[in-house]
Formats: sequence, C-alpha cells, structure tokens
Amino acid sequence: MSKLHNCGVKYISASPVVVPDAKGLHAYALNLNIKAAILACLYFSKSDPFPLFFLKVKRWDLSIASIWSTVVWLMLFNKVATATAQSYLKGQQEKELKGLANNISSSTSMSNSI
Repeated sequence: MSKLHNCGVKYISASPVVVPDAKGLHAYALNLNIKAAILACLYFSKSDPFPLFFLKVKRWDLSIASIWSTVVWLMLFNKVATATAQSYLKGQQEKELKGLANNISSSTSMSNSI
C-alpha cells in the first residue's frame, strides 16, 4: 500500500469494475481495483526502471573496406533495379505497339472496304 502513495496513483474506494450487486463480488472488485492501481503505479511511474547509464552502447566499427563494400552493394542494387525497370517498360511498349498496329490494320481494312 505504501508504494501506491509514493507513485502518485490515488486509490479509489468505489470500484471501477462493474459487477452485479451480489454477496462476495464487492470484495473481489475491491481487490481487483487495488491490483489495477498497483499495475498503474508500476507502468506509469515517472522514474525509468532502466536508467540509460546502465546501457552500453556498441561503437560502430567503420572502416574503408566496409564503406567500399556498401558502395559496391548500392551500385549492384541500382544496376539490378534499372535492368528490371527497363525490361518491364520494354514489355509495356511492345504491348502498346501491338495494340497500335492492330488499330491501324483494322482502320485500313475498314477504309478499303468502304
């Protein structure tokens, strides 16, 4: 109970849990209210349970080799992405050309029949 007063969570005597008015359930709801207040105190307290000075930050090991490797990977990725986009656009262009050729051939056949 003393932890409740230290963390700033106020204990509410009226139960927030809605329970029917039956014998024995009021004590259960009161107990549940106390547990909820303790959980609120633990999780919403202002002090950080893990202070930052306990964390050890790993330093980055940057070397010329790792930077060069990253540059090479980026260039390879760019080349693969460009090749994929070009092949997709080529396929789209071929479909459009076939559609235009079909439209032209159908329009010329109609004009010849008239």
